Amino acid sequence: MQRGAPWIVIEAEDFAVTSPGPPDGARARSFPWASGRAALIRFPLSDETTWKVKGAESGAHELWLRYTLQNARPLAWKLGSEEWTSTECPPTEGLAGQDAWSWQLLGEVELDGVASNLSVKGAPMRLDCFLLRRASGAQGRPEWPPAREASELTTDVRETLAALPARSAPGWFDDAAAIELPPWIEETRVALHTRLSVAWTDKPLFTAAEARAVELGAPAITRFVRAHNGDCFWRSSTGAVADWVEALPEDEPDPVEAMAARARALDLGFIAYLRHGEDGPLAREHPEWTCRDLEGRPIEFAGHPRLCFHSPYGDVVRRRIGELSERGAQGVYLDETHQPLDGCWCDWTARAFTKATGLPMPTSRLAEDPLYRRFLAFSEDSLAAELWRWRTEVREAHPGFVFLVSTNLQPNLMGPRPTLRLGIAGDVIKTEFEKGASPDPLGFLKSHPELGRFDEGTLLAFGWVQSRDGAFGRPAHVWMHALGSEERWKAATAAVVASGCLANLDQAEATMGSSDELAAAFRLGRTMGASLAHARPWRACAIHLPERARNRSMDSPERAWNGNMAPAVAAFSALLEGGYPTSVVSDDQLAEGWLDGVEVLFLPNADGLEPRQRAAVAAFRARGGVVVEESAQELRRACEDRAWPYRLSVPSGVQAHHFRGQNGEHLIALANDPEWIRKPGASAPAEVRKAKVLLRAEQAEVEVLGQEVSKPKKVPGGAEIVLPPFSFGQVIRVRLPKDADTGR
Repeated sequence: MQRGAPWIVIEAEDFAVTSPGPPDGARARSFPWASGRAALIRFPLSDETTWKVKGAESGAHELWLRYTLQNARPLAWKLGSEEWTSTECPPTEGLAGQDAWSWQLLGEVELDGVASNLSVKGAPMRLDCFLLRRASGAQGRPEWPPAREASELTTDVRETLAALPARSAPGWFDDAAAIELPPWIEETRVALHTRLSVAWTDKPLFTAAEARAVELGAPAITRFVRAHNGDCFWRSSTGAVADWVEALPEDEPDPVEAMAARARALDLGFIAYLRHGEDGPLAREHPEWTCRDLEGRPIEFAGHPRLCFHSPYGDVVRRRIGELSERGAQGVYLDETHQPLDGCWCDWTARAFTKATGLPMPTSRLAEDPLYRRFLAFSEDSLAAELWRWRTEVREAHPGFVFLVSTNLQPNLMGPRPTLRLGIAGDVIKTEFEKGASPDPLGFLKSHPELGRFDEGTLLAFGWVQSRDGAFGRPAHVWMHALGSEERWKAATAAVVASGCLANLDQAEATMGSSDELAAAFRLGRTMGASLAHARPWRACAIHLPERARNRSMDSPERAWNGNMAPAVAAFSALLEGGYPTSVVSDDQLAEGWLDGVEVLFLPNADGLEPRQRAAVAAFRARGGVVVEESAQELRRACEDRAWPYRLSVPSGVQAHHFRGQNGEHLIALANDPEWIRKPGASAPAEVRKAKVLLRAEQAEVEVLGQEVSKPKKVPGGAEIVLPPFSFGQVIRVRLPKDADTGR
């Protein structure tokens, strides 16, 4: 609660009671333009939430709410023992951007100077804060929060900023590109995700989950090994251990060891899901390790304090991951944003930033503040370096141990963090099925719907491909949940696996022991995945994703979108629609000249290239590469002019992804249009018929997952093969005579 005479501000995240409590109900989430840098999300899931009102003088007061909302809704509220009142709240301009938050007068209340309770019933909106001020005639909307000023840039700071070299890839770039994956990822492309928390420890499924995963057909399982509150499910040497683990006999394996043993006996991959960013017990023991916001307040996630990796807590996490590997886990799943996306202002971070750059800490979080933008870049770089340090040190003792690293909002395209730099900090990128279809963390596109003109199926696929290629073509781990039917699970699995990724299917624990809803999706995914084992994208066409140029333009979201991301999505859409081989090149990959196999390179913002990127593009041109700038139509024409060994003809909406196998053969993975999957009541598209492969060489052999295929029919310029019909997905293997497989 803050005083800003003549008013009192009650931050929504500072509630006294909510039902149900976090993480199932309403909880706080960081928003840079919220009053306290955080707001309450998942509020529709709340039955009732209550705040304490203290310090207000007696008399009549106006009660205001600051919020975001997509569609007009009534909000039910009451003060103390008064009757419930309902106030209509109009929609706001977006859900999260600088201009999205809006004030609404809920009503006038009479206070008696004694502490009281403010109660609100759940509604589909995001709550930022409430404001009480004395009622004294027309005052207009509250002038809160105060206007924020950009950091003061002295001459020394300006000169230091100007002298800092353009960021380049870390020294471990080549090592990151050469990573090999274990068979339970590489050769299957599906996994089962579970969230068996403390509440399940006394239920049979807690110890039967591995056997159930095998029954469903999953080749690997992800399991929680640490509670949100910080308690470890194993006898960790650092921090809190769950009471029920401490109570086990000393000669009995701890739960993580038992999970690993059961998985090993069943030949099942075991990934440990580690909550690594929050730790309540250690925050109480070491408050100086806690992440702090610009005002010096502790930062929380899901109701629990976040700890800074620049502090000794980074070593704590590394030790914990090592302990998991020692107990038999085959990989670790590092989810969410790892650290606060808009930065940490604790003393540890301030010292690290100044030591690395010679700059003072920014005093604002304004997009137009160049010092803050440089601070965000440092935060991203230092996070990637810390993740890589953990990986390197753990893998020295356990070489096959796999790091799954979340890039969280990255496929959303319009958030300054994370970027694909995190893709070179682990073995596999973790993303989510729908992330690419909501490229709007700033609320910008909701305010400018005419700019977000791309269909959902394209955006979904672009998100998966970014996550795949950000880790050098290795299959991204794509989490999906609550799809609702066997048909939707199969369609989603086929689309994700066809894109070259791994489908991580999350079944609700309540039905996991009894429902076989996911079994068919596992069978389909494993069949398609086996055909793509060890294959990597055919990178004949590559699209540069200019995340750093976008970030340099974030003072104008419209320029950031139109000058960087929109042309990149348009290029991907044109290649996907044309059935051409498509890949993505990150900023670091372009700066390092990682263009092996690329014949056509698309630059959405050629003017925004950094010096090392310009040099790489010049070298690519010098060896005969084709460069297309900004125009998706020109990119498609450049592809049409290439004499590639085959072309594809597929119905509208069908997605095709192209790969090269270990033996050099061409692989084409097809998936039916995924746009309907997330739409309630939508029906699956019709079976795909009359898809064709047009071959330059009549002697080519085509195989479709072992099915019989019609013999090539001679046509002008080569031969044509009509592919068998399919409902969800299929993989095609094309073997070409050596003299026909030029790839050009």
